[in-house]
Amino acid sequence: MIDLAALPFIQSAQRTFHLGPENPERKVNWLVLHTVDDGQGQVEHVALSNAHFFMHGGDPHNPASAHYFVDGGADQPAIHTVQMKDIAFAAPGANTHGVHIEHAGSSAQSAAEWSNDYARAMLELSAQIAAAVCSRFNIPPVWLSPHDLLAGKAGITSHNNVTIAFKPEFPRASHTDPGPNFPSGHYVERVKALLEQG
Repeated sequence: MIDLAALPFIQSAQRTFHLGPENPERKVNWLVLHTVDDGQGQVEHVALSNAHFFMHGGDPHNPASAHYFVDGGADQPAIHTVQMKDIAFAAPGANTHGVHIEHAGSSAQSAAEWSNDYARAMLELSAQIAAAVCSRFNIPPVWLSPHDLLAGKAGITSHNNVTIAFKPEFPRASHTDPGPNFPSGHYVERVKALLEQG
């Protein structure tokens, strides 16, 4: 399992997240998965470019952030950008009790694009981060549907499922990432295996 403290940290601008409590630590029930590109459809070096974008305040009209950005490149493939005690603006309805990981890609990716060498490297790194987060907050390695989210179950889910679950309360929440071809079953099984390995 990866040492989260060893990941490079580039602090997102304060306007993009809420400060959480120092002690006791906030309750985290959900690990939420997202996709992001560089704004022009490219995925190379997404982690570093997005970390710098949010460090400088991000979109002035739409404050947003995530706890981690991950890509499949060799240069800074994972960046920590919001402390886990703090509340990222990532998926309305699952912010207060969620930790959020952004992956290089889009919701339109095919199954083949999720299984190429770049994506496999990224998903392995992400699963390592996810396992460490799940271990820290005692989040079970199970995939949650929108119904599960509404029922208050803890686990791993997608931004899309958060949108479906909480859209009536947050009408501007319209994201569908990481998309229907994201290998959620394989991802959760890998997180589970890492947790079992300790």
